[in-house]
Amino acid sequence: MWLRRPVPRDFQKVVLADFMNTTGDAAFESTLKRALEVDLTQSPYFDVMTERDSADTLKKMGLKTDMAVTPEIAREICERTNRQILLTGSIASVGGEYLLTLEAADCGTGKRITAAKAEIAEKSKCLGRWISSSIVSGPGW
Repeated sequence: MWLRRPVPRDFQKVVLADFMNTTGDAAFESTLKRALEVDLTQSPYFDVMTERDSADTLKKMGLKTDMAVTPEIAREICERTNRQILLTGSIASVGGEYLLTLEAADCGTGKRITAAKAEIAEKSKCLGRWISSSIVSGPGW
């Protein structure tokens, strides 16, 4: 028998934009967004828009369903689908390290709610450290 968790009152509907990757490393193209999506879907506080729903919304907007979901497009998706939170992120290489950033904004106003950043020395540790130390740990927005 499957147990259903009750939905908390402060349940947030989230849209994830594609991460801006300026490292030149193709390994980060979809990996960071996917890892964040997996982490968020494990929380009882977030309802993350699926790739399929995002593609359906892009189609309704008259856009290609496989196009990059930039922060601007993600915000429009967020508004059209009555979601509350837009998450945008980036990764950049600074010397031999990586700088990861994540920002949460209100879909309706565009106002930043919170942000986080992490400096990571090794590529292999980008996902584990980022996800565990990001701002997705709870509904304190």
